[in-house]
Amino acid sequence: MGSNSSIPSISSTECSSTKCLSTECISRAGASCGRFYRILPFVFLVLIGSGIATPAIQGQHPGFVLYFDAEGIVSVDAPLSVRALLDNTGGPVAGWSVVICHDPQLQVVSAEHGESVLTMNGDGPADFMEIYFTPDEGVRQGVVINFMFFDMLMPTDEHELLLLEYQLLELPTTPITISFCDQIFEGDTSASETMAVTSGGVVVEPIRTPAFFEVPQPFLRGDANQDALFNLADGITLLQIIFLGGQSSCADANDCNDDGRIDVADAISALQGVFGNGPLPPAPGHIDCGGDPTDDTLDCESHGMCT
Repeated sequence: MGSNSSIPSISSTECSSTKCLSTECISRAGASCGRFYRILPFVFLVLIGSGIATPAIQGQHPGFVLYFDAEGIVSVDAPLSVRALLDNTGGPVAGWSVVICHDPQLQVVSAEHGESVLTMNGDGPADFMEIYFTPDEGVRQGVVINFMFFDMLMPTDEHELLLLEYQLLELPTTPITISFCDQIFEGDTSASETMAVTSGGVVVEPIRTPAFFEVPQPFLRGDANQDALFNLADGITLLQIIFLGGQSSCADANDCNDDGRIDVADAISALQGVFGNGPLPPAPGHIDCGGDPTDDTLDCESHGMCT
């Protein structure tokens, strides 16, 4: 590729950063964005003006690591906020494209450029920055910090690339995953790629570290004997657990008043709830299985029909 080669034209209307949700918009934007990601590394090389294209580094480079900063417990009752980060101790980065996929139990609610994209070009936004996502499939981002290479991502840790928000659609039985990928989204004409491009025009494949999220074991609060009913038997079962050392596989279900402890107050709360003199068990309640919205030291390994 000579230095006189023309730079492919990429219209902002073809690859809009608007968060498109309609099928028509996704199909149209997906096709043009797909073309952009296919030619992205070549655009970098032309801008550098190199007479000979530098080959990509083979294999994943340990000096460039993509990862997420959010792991832990997720719930259908609250959105999941995630940051996509890059460590580039291996050298400066002129630009990148990243593709982020997720398990089908999740749906993308929003995707925004991170701080590094908005501040690393002379304290301002990158010369080129685009985000495209489909809620059910994933997110992709393309960035060139500075067309003249006056500014780049200098070697350091925790460059913030993307701010993502997900909604959990249903409780899965196994941990859910968000990961960097190479993916063909609906309407694309080619696969999008996850890569970084260094100051010398070298395409680098960063190490990709996924994020794993545990989903709390669903249960029925107050259903101490795990028969999917809330009645006198649960109050008696709680008394046996408290005073006779009875065994239970779900402490959360036994915490009838949701105060984070298993004591006689839970048995009294259950009995009062059954006979109508007291409040019914708090969320997730005694009718529909659900996770514990309260942050406490109790847990639940399994719970009857909710398992």
